[in-house]
Amino acid sequence: MRLEVQDHGSVMLIYPWSQEGASSALPRIQQIFKRWNRGQITLAAAAQKADTSSSHQKLDFNKLFEKYREFIPNAGDTTWRYNYLPVLKNLRVCFEGKPPVDGEALAMECLKQWEQGLRMRQTSRQKLYGFLNWAVQRGHLKPIYRT
Repeated sequence: MRLEVQDHGSVMLIYPWSQEGASSALPRIQQIFKRWNRGQITLAAAAQKADTSSSHQKLDFNKLFEKYREFIPNAGDTTWRYNYLPVLKNLRVCFEGKPPVDGEALAMECLKQWEQGLRMRQTSRQKLYGFLNWAVQRGHLKPIYRT
């Protein structure tokens, strides 16, 4: 299904083109409209914000990690593999099932495999915080996960 506002653009919605799909899409369309109508943002940005705000938000962490990898081009393959991926994989696991309540709880869970005071824990924390701030700024994660 496509939501189109004349002269302002359109966005694809993940609902089938049917009576049932339309009734399922209505609450999301209302959320998109509320965000779009209030401020000076595009329809696509309003749809992204509506997705992020949803309590049923589904994240494709592989795609997010790929985008983040492009954002930090100075990290070589070895650095990415040993310093970023372990903590980011822990992050993915934390979002399976019930998501963490905030950024602090998320960070503590992601870092629990490393003992307090270890250099690897400090490095992993820095990489995790960088990712979380990047993801929140771009609307992929809710603001409660900003560290």
